[in-house]
Amino acid sequence: MELKAPAEEIQNSVNQNDKQDTAAKIDINETDASREEKQIFNDEILGIQFTYPDDWTITTELVDYNNAKNTDEIYQKIYTLKINDNDFLVSQTAGEMTDRGAFWGDWASRIKSADYISNFCDTYQTENFAYGENARCEVLKNNNNIEIARLHGSAQWFGDVISNNDSYFIYNPDNDFYGIIIDTQNFADNGVVPQSISKQINDLVMSLKFE
Repeated sequence: MELKAPAEEIQNSVNQNDKQDTAAKIDINETDASREEKQIFNDEILGIQFTYPDDWTITTELVDYNNAKNTDEIYQKIYTLKINDNDFLVSQTAGEMTDRGAFWGDWASRIKSADYISNFCDTYQTENFAYGENARCEVLKNNNNIEIARLHGSAQWFGDVISNNDSYFIYNPDNDFYGIIIDTQNFADNGVVPQSISKQINDLVMSLKFE
């Protein structure tokens, strides 16, 4: 499947929130030797909460796509969270719009059950995902007992190979945005995701909980 960026001409509406959610500052133990000041992000649309570094700015974007056969019908909603204007979390409703092209966030629409996460490492290679054969896959539980599938390795999107990349897959029960994917590729520097970013995103994922 050829991967293309979503086409702007079929966007029905964009609702972007450029204001960082008001959040109380807290101290989180990162290691036994240091403490890092963090904030709490609450998202009412996804019904999730997580902590993140104090120097990040998180914004959100909600895009509606029309059904190509019925322009009055909203076929799909894509909800994106950005760190300092870099997409890192995507969730979707309904199915993939083939006429707008595909991107890494479309995998969120395939996460339709808890079993999908539990069996992810046995099935992802049959779904033509962007990781090579040497990717490391694991299913784990975070600090709030949420089961998460994680892929680590080199990912190839739009012809670019991104090394040291992490993708996290989460099932969001009781929500129209039922699948969540968190990915680090947009933070790559010369094709490599810095280890510091990998650690910060992993800490964010480990802190995530449903509200």
